[in-house]
Amino acid sequence: MRAYFCMECSIAYSNRDRSDLWDGTGYEVFGFTNPADQDDLTPAVHFNDPTADVDDSTTTRGSWRGALAMDITGCDCMDKIMSRRLCAYHRVYLSERMVWQGCVMQWWRGRTFGCSICPMCQERPGLDGGVQGTALPEFHAVWICLVCNGAVIDPEVWTGTRRLVVTDRTKIGNWFGGHDSAGWQRFNYLLDQAW
Repeated sequence: MRAYFCMECSIAYSNRDRSDLWDGTGYEVFGFTNPADQDDLTPAVHFNDPTADVDDSTTTRGSWRGALAMDITGCDCMDKIMSRRLCAYHRVYLSERMVWQGCVMQWWRGRTFGCSICPMCQERPGLDGGVQGTALPEFHAVWICLVCNGAVIDPEVWTGTRRLVVTDRTKIGNWFGGHDSAGWQRFNYLLDQAW
């Protein structure tokens, strides 16, 4: 469900002093706050004319979505399913459809580019394609959700493994009826297949 940036792009795009890199990209950016001295920068773009200036009266795509990434996926895909009033069947069904869509997009990426390529520079392999070297600098992973196209900056430093974004374990446990529930086990299995 994720298209990881390469290490170089992750370092650049997670840098709090480089919000200019997100300017005009059209992404919903999770886990990043725009510095106060750069208020004029926005990832928003005009729907009909990407070169047009963006103001409050235009229809746009893209925005800063706050300093914290959302639970589980980092973007608001999981929150859309879990924070709505749904029966257990439909919650699991929609979760499976979301994971399925992510798998279809991963298949397309592999078929089109031949590897897990960085979605930003489209030159180097993304972090999910493996990072070469033993002495890696500390950096935060950045990825694009293959379902909603939201950009997420991981709040934790990259350790070399993909992980769920967890900001509130109690809330996540309650979504599935506890961490030992069958629903939680099924969802973890689905995520393992998708990532």
